[in-house]
Amino acid sequence: MATSKLRVLAGAAILVAGCAGHDDEEVTATTTGTLEPSSATPSEPSEPSEVYVALESCAAQAGGACTGGYWVREVNRAVGARLVAAFDVSRLPSQAMKQATGGGDELIFRGLFGRPEGPLGLRPFLALDAWRGLPGVQAPADDLYFAVETTADGAVASLLNGRQTRRIDAVAVPGAPAFVDTGWLTSRALQHGAIVAGGFDGSSLEAAQVFVHLPDSAGLCSTDRVLPLASIDREGCGSEEATFQRTDDMCLVSTGCVAPRPCPMIRPACDPGYVLSSWPTGPAGCLAFACDPAFLSM
Repeated sequence: MATSKLRVLAGAAILVAGCAGHDDEEVTATTTGTLEPSSATPSEPSEPSEVYVALESCAAQAGGACTGGYWVREVNRAVGARLVAAFDVSRLPSQAMKQATGGGDELIFRGLFGRPEGPLGLRPFLALDAWRGLPGVQAPADDLYFAVETTADGAVASLLNGRQTRRIDAVAVPGAPAFVDTGWLTSRALQHGAIVAGGFDGSSLEAAQVFVHLPDSAGLCSTDRVLPLASIDREGCGSEEATFQRTDDMCLVSTGCVAPRPCPMIRPACDPGYVLSSWPTGPAGCLAFACDPAFLSM
């Protein structure tokens, strides 16, 4: 276990979503309340089984490092947090660790509990995958956590640490912070393995918080179709303004050239934990804006 990595994650938690099979119990009711967390303590299998946990707190800290163990909570289960002997993040990619830095309670992990150790019989936890939520967003305590799998037959929401599944038509993020790109967020959930905390509104899964699977490569653009704004040659437009449309992967596609006209001189202020992105758009070449999570650029 890498001490430096543990120092990064003191007081943090992150989660990656694995999708339950479609043959599991189908959830048909329309409200969050119809999916109840399990109240029973999970039985101890002969072989360890993977679980999703939120890392709630460090029992004691010294110099930014956890010295007294970590409290972890299994999501979607009514059992309380448990103290673990160690929190091993050595299996996580280095880029995932960078993007998890400073995540606090915006983090979720998928991993394994080890065998009891020491006089107290505490179990270590081995993290195998990680997710990070939107900065400054706190999901309600009674929200449930889902993974979403999209196939040719449609999308299915699967309850983490459970077997219930439900077919959905869409993922919505009605409470996203101002200027956050909801197209990017929903694409993370439907196509890039994000975890969603929320509930159902009819056939839509409404997210109070979206946990992005780490590492996330948003903004790494394929140069044969889209380009980062800084690398685009605008000389082809002459005296006109080159304009662009941003994709759900935060890359820019050229939309041609326009004659520039007066634009509003207002630039939005992003909340803490976000950075402002901008690009010129049609029909007047005015700037469009988005507040993107700062951890994506780590």
